[in-house]
Amino acid sequence: MSHLNSQTHIYYYVLKGNLNVLADERDKKRLLDIVLDVHQGHSICAFCVTDDEAVFLECAGDIRKIREKARQVIESFEAYLDKRKEKDIQADQGLALTELQELPAARECILEYSRRIHRLPVEQGYVHRVSDYWWSSYPAYAGTYQWEVVDQEFLLELFDKNEERARRKLRRCHQSG
Repeated sequence: MSHLNSQTHIYYYVLKGNLNVLADERDKKRLLDIVLDVHQGHSICAFCVTDDEAVFLECAGDIRKIREKARQVIESFEAYLDKRKEKDIQADQGLALTELQELPAARECILEYSRRIHRLPVEQGYVHRVSDYWWSSYPAYAGTYQWEVVDQEFLLELFDKNEERARRKLRRCHQSG
């Protein structure tokens, strides 16, 4: 999806956990692998995974599809956790869809939410700079790591039609406090 129009549906949602369910980097990676498998055909524009939540900005056709995909991700992740008994996982550990909202298809709103997502690790004290956090889509936009789960085209086009200029503008926008 490369054009922002009245048919564009953008969703912001949060999968929240408890007991630092995602504190182990292997678990963060496994969650993103599950998201990649489940979200085929949908465009994830931005994400951030912290120790207790995963936040996404996604283009999709229907809010019901987002709910269904979130349910599939949660179930697959719980099955993965069940297999990790050596980790001494608590019985009530897992993820839940705690927030889901459709955003207005307005450039400013989408850019603000992507900025919030990428700045989450700074705001929560994980790092001092957005560029220092590995478990978000920001490294893909910065060109330092290619997360397969991220569809960069949509967000970059909101900054500029030229990809390199768009990356520079995105970095400036997301790094500023």
